Amino acid sequence: MLGPPLRHALLLLPTVIFARPGPALGQLHADFLRIGARDINKGEFGFPNHLTPLKEYQQALEMDVRIQRQVDKSGNAELTGYVGRLAEQIQRRSDLKGPLWLRLTRSQEHLAFSTLAGRAYIDEKLVRIAENESQLAGAIAHEVAHLAARHGAENISRMRLLDANPSGFLTLLRPCLTIGNPFTSGGTDGFWQAVCYFNEIEADELATQYLWNSGFDPEGLLNLLSVLQDHNWLDAPPGPSQTSSHPPISVRQKRIRIQLKKLPGLEAARLDSSDFQEAREQTRANGVPLSRK
Repeated sequence: MLGPPLRHALLLLPTVIFARPGPALGQLHADFLRIGARDINKGEFGFPNHLTPLKEYQQALEMDVRIQRQVDKSGNAELTGYVGRLAEQIQRRSDLKGPLWLRLTRSQEHLAFSTLAGRAYIDEKLVRIAENESQLAGAIAHEVAHLAARHGAENISRMRLLDANPSGFLTLLRPCLTIGNPFTSGGTDGFWQAVCYFNEIEADELATQYLWNSGFDPEGLLNLLSVLQDHNWLDAPPGPSQTSSHPPISVRQKRIRIQLKKLPGLEAARLDSSDFQEAREQTRANGVPLSRK
């Protein structure tokens, strides 16, 4: 289980799976034909980020040290290599600027989460739970999306601004309320719930675009959410902090379906591969659990 210092540091750096109440429909980033060339961190949906690239990198390293003390690194070199290659394919066709450092973990509390400056963590359980490669790619794309949108750095900036002006949380919520976010009051806890809610909606949309742009079945994340629900992974706490909140699965899936209707069709979307099925079989043979106990 993640310890208290890490929980505070990762307050709004959520896993791929968890949920709560519902936004208005619409598209946050309609310019999907410019993936990689666009700047998704400016304009209406970009929160002012006061961390310099160097400070963000240093913060990520400090968090990574704490995380590695609290999670077990996967000892399966073949599986680690496969997941890393899959992540690289998605990262190359995303908006993420800079390298991606992905660590494969074993038996941590969360299936997947990201911090900042390109750091993402995927648990072996996710390889076991996903039914095909596009679903695993969807989970990875979701974390890449959090990193591309710089949610971690933005939220650290929000935390500092909130500390400086505790009464100004409603002003800092913009643009989070533009998607019909239900958390418009409630003090600091409501503030963080609203931010986390928005971050998940944005990451789902971007992840679906990245799947499409990488040639994977763009329904990968949509279908993974159903699988996670079927295997009882959605009964877990909603992320690294009990005060964070995610949209309900039905809302997330509804918004993903709207995004899917806007994407051009693919002649041969990549659904699965023998490499994935071999990797999944390795996790099964190693006793990685399929459902939450």
